[in-house]
Amino acid sequence: MGRKKQKPLSLSEKRFITENPFKMNDHQIARCLNRYVDQIRMFKRQTPKSMPRWTEEDVEVLRKMSGKYSDEAIGEVLGRTASAVWGKRQRLGLLTGKAGRPPKKKKESKKFDLTQFVRGVLNQHSSTWT
Repeated sequence: MGRKKQKPLSLSEKRFITENPFKMNDHQIARCLNRYVDQIRMFKRQTPKSMPRWTEEDVEVLRKMSGKYSDEAIGEVLGRTASAVWGKRQRLGLLTGKAGRPPKKKKESKKFDLTQFVRGVLNQHSSTWT
């Protein structure tokens, strides 16, 4: 004896599922719609994933928080993944250096100058050679 077969999801139920991906987990959505969790998960698997567009307010928050907070922290505030935050910072030109870190200051490399070395040696020992 298996479960009773349920009718397909209605358009309003599909819209509810797609509008609440970060607000509710699958169990909560299923409970709200009086559906099985498997139905919710099957619909999510079949539906192409697309993140909500970045609004001007999201970008403003990102600009203010960038450099002060980690991508994970910014993502929690905006309801996005850390990689989505990093990608948007990169597209906006907010990243500095490699992987978003400030660039390391390059040490001046001291090149060996043979002529300068020889002149120094000659100057030190010039009184003993004359």
